[in-house]
Amino acid sequence: ENERKSDSTLSTVKSIVRENALSHPILGVRWARVIIDEGHIMLRVKLNVRDCCSAVIGADRWWLISATPSPNKGRDDESVKYLRTLMEFLEVGAVSRSDFVQKALGGPLNEGAQPAVDAWVGLLSSVMFRNLPGEAEQRLPAVDLKVEKTTFYEHERMAYNIHVTNIQRNLLLSSVDPDEPLRLLDSFLHEDNSKAAAQAATNLKKLCSITGAQQFFFDPLEEEKLYKKAEYRSAETCRRVRDIMGALKVILADTRQLISLPLFLLECKQCRGPISVPPFFTPCCFRLLCFKCVSTAMQWRGTYFPTSHHSCPACSEQFRTDDFIHVQPAMPSDKEWKEEWLGCASSKIERVRQIVENKQESIGSCRDSSVKEPPPKIIIFSHFLETLNRLEMEMDASNIGHRILHRNVGSGVRRGTLSSRALKVLSDFKENPLVSVLLIDTTAAYGHDFPFVSTIILMEPIIDLSLETQVIGRARRLDSLHSCIDVYQMVVEETIEEEIHSIRHTIEKMKKERHMLQLFRCAVASDSSHDSQLKVNDLSRLVDTK
Repeated sequence: ENERKSDSTLSTVKSIVRENALSHPILGVRWARVIIDEGHIMLRVKLNVRDCCSAVIGADRWWLISATPSPNKGRDDESVKYLRTLMEFLEVGAVSRSDFVQKALGGPLNEGAQPAVDAWVGLLSSVMFRNLPGEAEQRLPAVDLKVEKTTFYEHERMAYNIHVTNIQRNLLLSSVDPDEPLRLLDSFLHEDNSKAAAQAATNLKKLCSITGAQQFFFDPLEEEKLYKKAEYRSAETCRRVRDIMGALKVILADTRQLISLPLFLLECKQCRGPISVPPFFTPCCFRLLCFKCVSTAMQWRGTYFPTSHHSCPACSEQFRTDDFIHVQPAMPSDKEWKEEWLGCASSKIERVRQIVENKQESIGSCRDSSVKEPPPKIIIFSHFLETLNRLEMEMDASNIGHRILHRNVGSGVRRGTLSSRALKVLSDFKENPLVSVLLIDTTAAYGHDFPFVSTIILMEPIIDLSLETQVIGRARRLDSLHSCIDVYQMVVEETIEEEIHSIRHTIEKMKKERHMLQLFRCAVASDSSHDSQLKVNDLSRLVDTK
């Protein structure tokens, strides 16, 4: 009876279906208007549920509201199909007949017929209106975007470069001898290894925030073959090779041990730079060469010639480039290129901690004056749970009050449900003045309303610009408590993040191409002074690993 006297009632589609089964009295009300928020979901709602809503709720007018734009890609009749489904639900005259729409509008529109375009625009103008984001800009708080660039610590750079070199090595060896079945089976270019390729690409992005050790190991049988070849040269050569392999095993397990190793063992004999992990040996005197020097020796004008001859920089002996001794690392049986993530120092995460502490101190100084500021509330976003877990460790160590909201906490707002644990997290973040930081992933980037948040930190460049807008939009509300939202974009210099950040506005177009052989050939740039900098021309597959 109270609901009958109300001006408005809030409900959900699921509740309507349940109340229909129970013959709830509310269904006897004649409504002046029914408004379905996120109306585009009616495209995905089961037909019986959709029919139930329209059949049991009596209303003079129906509105569908959505902030999700209609498709504007591919064939024009895709947009017609999308909007037609909504109009079928609203029963907009003849448009609710799919055969009529396809014959009168869909086909001609796809052929570019101007009368069909005019008719479609006229139809839409009669049944819908829109409010573009730009029209509300003046009423929304401003956004102050700051790009925070950090530089790797040495152990981070080593871990990152090991991973990059292994990607490059995998592709180089496949290119050199694509007809060798065993070698090709382990290649990222092989159709059965798309999962491993995607995992390697994901790990590359994670390594910009956290340090990892690759799950590779040296096959004992292959090691013994290497030692026998070296011993055939001389006992001293064999001892040196054993020392090198022992040092490499330590690095593969934990790059933090790099500082304790004799670096002269791990130096490229030709360029004096750091060697590749795993290594390449010359076949004559077992001297180490880095991947960059081996790659240069194997190609001429961009084409690989494995049978060309190379002069050893140590003993000057000539040998064919396909005679390089490469200690191929063995991967776990699942071939997923997984990393063991280490809880060691991260330059990026330490910089984030400094930003948070500075925000807290600046608010504290304002409290000492006559200006009363709300307590600092900060959102930190990352795609990766490993990064969020590492951030949580840093917040704990620094006594910074925080909560974490991700897919494992039940933050599925887009599915229409929130777990009790997620509700508790949101309540603490909003109400508790001692909780200043909320760590979120992609699942928590939609649907939440945080007008009290003043700062957002993006842990990595977001390729999907619409997702970035959603994350910032959690705090950029009409009822925001702040006139300006500070947004920090974290970027590690000389890494894939720097490349993504510079080209991300064009990546949306590039992402549509998904050919593994073409798109994963983005190893370290051979003409770059930085071993950790990637080519950009074929980057789309490498970064498209959500």
